Amino acid sequence: MKSFLDSVHGFLLLVVICYGFYLGFGDADYAWWEIVLICFILMIIISLPFAFLEKAFGLDNDNSKNATPYSDEEIESLLDDETFDYPYDDDPNGLWSDEHRRDFYEDLDESDLIVGNRYKLLYTDYYGNTTKRNIVLKSASHNKRGDLVLRAWCELRGDMRSFKVRNIEEMIDLETGELVV
Repeated sequence: MKSFLDSVHGFLLLVVICYGFYLGFGDADYAWWEIVLICFILMIIISLPFAFLEKAFGLDNDNSKNATPYSDEEIESLLDDETFDYPYDDDPNGLWSDEHRRDFYEDLDESDLIVGNRYKLLYTDYYGNTTKRNIVLKSASHNKRGDLVLRAWCELRGDMRSFKVRNIEEMIDLETGELVV
């Protein structure tokens, strides 16, 4: 319907322009219906290339149909799993014993961390993938379940990320070279 209305408005504009030329050249001897017919023929001649281009290349002015060219699965795969709070077990693989987890939390205290410093992490994500990441620490806080979470700029991702401390295998302060964990 929108394209039909656009065509009607374009046609009326063309009629007004042609009628203006008709009035400008007072000696022209055309009837009003001849001007409308000339405008209709001109409109068809002008719109044919655009119709061809739209059909040939799939050009479409209505962007609301495809707001994003990505599927939900593709978008979810781009997101880091640590950006969400999962309602299920934090250690599904059972890789960390309770003793190891206790020792780890005792080793790292929030006071050991300096906001603004760069750290190198050996980090294991939810799926068990281990990566080395350089981060700039922005904050350290506890989430709803009481887990210590680091909020930092991740240089690997080029974005702000949340890192659960229990998933950090090694943490080195890049300014002092000190092994924090």
